[in-house]
Amino acid sequence: MNDILKHTASFLPQRLDEWNNPDIHGIFLSFQEGAVAHAEELGIGKAFYFPNDLLFVLCRMKLVLLRDFDYARKYTLTTYALPPERIQFYRDASIEDESGLRYAAIRSLWVLISGANRRIVTTDSLCRQLAPLSDGLKTLPSVMEGHLSALEEVSEILPCGEHVVVPKDIDGNGHMNNTVYIRLAQEVGFPGKVKSFEIDFEKECLLGEKLTIYKGKDGYVCGMKDGRLSFKSKTKFGL
Repeated sequence: MNDILKHTASFLPQRLDEWNNPDIHGIFLSFQEGAVAHAEELGIGKAFYFPNDLLFVLCRMKLVLLRDFDYARKYTLTTYALPPERIQFYRDASIEDESGLRYAAIRSLWVLISGANRRIVTTDSLCRQLAPLSDGLKTLPSVMEGHLSALEEVSEILPCGEHVVVPKDIDGNGHMNNTVYIRLAQEVGFPGKVKSFEIDFEKECLLGEKLTIYKGKDGYVCGMKDGRLSFKSKTKFGL
């Protein structure tokens, strides 16, 4: 049973820029693929949420880079779900080399919403589905301490781009895939060595809608739709 608690896949990082930063969008794409595959293995995939008219919604994510990748080497990305809390649950991931040395840690915060009214519901149905695995889930370690807190909004921002949602951006929930927001934030550019990247998803974007991208101080990037915040991200830099 312990084998099903985690999902592991090969991961090949891609170099992004002159600072030797990895392609953060690519990291989150690999994380998303692993999370979807693992949900099916755990029995909380489509066979669970479609009949119950539920949707998994990602609220926020954080990536911490611990050391430089060797872009000629392959790594493993291991992801797993932590025990659900009352109205939210975490999924963590770790990227490691063949010796088990960790290069990156990912934490993500999720909620369940009703497909009928788009409101948050409790995790009761999820807990019942995962009940046979509950003891094992409690043994899984967190990749970083504490809860993910909402990023502080920055008021002094300048427009730096636009994006119109196209069909290839749309995911199974009918709105723009979360990894697209990450790509848009990354495309603003990193002026140094990335230590961590955080993103909050505030308001979903639909096909044909226009998102205006803004840049603030100290690694802050956000997207606005019709004057309302759609996402905000924060990148920290250092050696």
